[in-house]
Amino acid sequence: MSGIVCYVGRELCKGNLTAALQTMKKRGNSVAGAALQQKNFVSIVSNGTSGLCDEIQKYDGDSTFGIAECSSIFNNSCAAVPAVNNMYAVAVDGEIENFEAIERWCKNPFPVNSSEDLLLAMLCVNSSDNKLALIKKIFTAVKGEPTFAFAQNGDDVLYCHRGDSPLFVGFCDDGYYVASELNAIVPYCKKYVFLKYHESARIARNRIVFYDSRMKKIKKQAKPCPDYALFENSYTPSEEVYYCPLVLREIYSRIVKKGEIALDELNFTKRSTEKIKRIVITGNASAYNASRAAAYYIESLCDIPCTAVESTQLRCSGAVFDKGTLLLVASHTGEDNDAAFCIRRAKKFGAKTIAVTNSAISYVAEICDYAVNPGADFNSERVSFREFVSLYMTLCLIGLYIGKKAGVVSDVYMSLSLKLAEQLPSKILSLIRDEKMMKSIIPQIMQSKRVFVTGLGADAAIADECAFWLEDVGGVSCSALSSSNLAALNRESFVGSAILCFVTDALLMPKILPMLKRAEFYGAKVMLIATDAIYEERSNDSNAVTFGDSMPMLNVLNAAVWGDKLSVFIAQNSAKNDKKAAV
Repeated sequence: MSGIVCYVGRELCKGNLTAALQTMKKRGNSVAGAALQQKNFVSIVSNGTSGLCDEIQKYDGDSTFGIAECSSIFNNSCAAVPAVNNMYAVAVDGEIENFEAIERWCKNPFPVNSSEDLLLAMLCVNSSDNKLALIKKIFTAVKGEPTFAFAQNGDDVLYCHRGDSPLFVGFCDDGYYVASELNAIVPYCKKYVFLKYHESARIARNRIVFYDSRMKKIKKQAKPCPDYALFENSYTPSEEVYYCPLVLREIYSRIVKKGEIALDELNFTKRSTEKIKRIVITGNASAYNASRAAAYYIESLCDIPCTAVESTQLRCSGAVFDKGTLLLVASHTGEDNDAAFCIRRAKKFGAKTIAVTNSAISYVAEICDYAVNPGADFNSERVSFREFVSLYMTLCLIGLYIGKKAGVVSDVYMSLSLKLAEQLPSKILSLIRDEKMMKSIIPQIMQSKRVFVTGLGADAAIADECAFWLEDVGGVSCSALSSSNLAALNRESFVGSAILCFVTDALLMPKILPMLKRAEFYGAKVMLIATDAIYEERSNDSNAVTFGDSMPMLNVLNAAVWGDKLSVFIAQNSAKNDKKAAV
């Protein structure tokens, strides 16, 4: 995925354009820029934003237009504006699937190296005074629906079109900005407009006109830009851990009102829940781990079959949706293209879709029937511990809500669940601060030849999440294995190994205990992360970390945050990683 930043205005773009580009989260190695200087058209290609900035500085105050773009590179090469025809400057965010078909469709095409070049070829071949008709012709011919912007030599007007990728138009005192990420233009703009799917805009220096998919003029209401401080938050891993209880408290206060789950915007009734025959939850990375853990409990809460599938796998599987399917899409940023594809396919067959994303301004939230926004500071630069915590908590609350509407969850159980959820942040904070037991097991982890993390049911998802952070933050080489795969290892694999086993549900302890005893017998060091009640069943084990009992559904969050804290604690006590986890 690439990115777009454009500027149209009365002032010289210079530093603002490149500064906006530098805030983009996803950048390629090559950066291309273009400027209109009175009647002269200039194109620039540089390696990195610093080179682009140096080139832009050369132009005087008459330069009124700028484009900067990051390239999705095809064939390991990129050319911003081919010298054969300097008629247009093009910026593209997204991939074009029917690459070869369009190349043949173009008359006398010049060599096409990238998606930007391909759209440029189409523009040049179909040169027309009617740019809006040209936009429509392009997005109907191109598969993959990229978002793009272009300008023609001799015309101080920018045309932009929204495809699969998001596109924002910002309003400032000196003109307009266009970007595929809101945080790139917030420092310079007072208001913004979020273009919907297949909407377009014609942007001049002092006027902007919006169009729908049929190229008819429409009115768009600009919204005030959020506080830029929201986009500046960049926490260290140590701060991230302490932020998790605050996230849980914020989600609880947003969704639970007067002792009840306030999700009436989902429009669920007992009759509508009876029509749901299965629930599918999808997501990628930490969102997928949260989906797996939540699916384990949502099935029992709603008495409806529930499965979690990685969005990439769901897209390629050709899964069949119907009117009896409820698709829950978990996404931290809400810009998961695989999930978006699954949503469109599910809606085509009549399935109901709900987006659970920390970004209210996202494509996934836009195209779903309903959206639930936990708002857990989605703008941090790196995906963080908060992603799993916020999405899992929100999915569980949705499960309780649907279960209550279906008549499966009783008033007593609902009241107890919400009471324990309200107390959870303070319990997790106490768990984070208690480092005594953690100090005793860290030497065993660091001295082991290899580390395995395992669990059953929802704990298997915690194991995957913990293994990722132990390797990414803690610098520990470890693997997450299901209990069946771990049990299948030979004797040599256990010698000198350390096993972290998560058990948050007492019903699962008898199933996993034989495997742990076998691992200990062959020389592995087994460390149990469980509740106090579960630990009492195995009181002869000194290598254990325990925390206060709650309901199994909420114990997952205790264990997950403890795993995050462990990775940070290891990094802080390792000379090679202390910079990574420094407060």
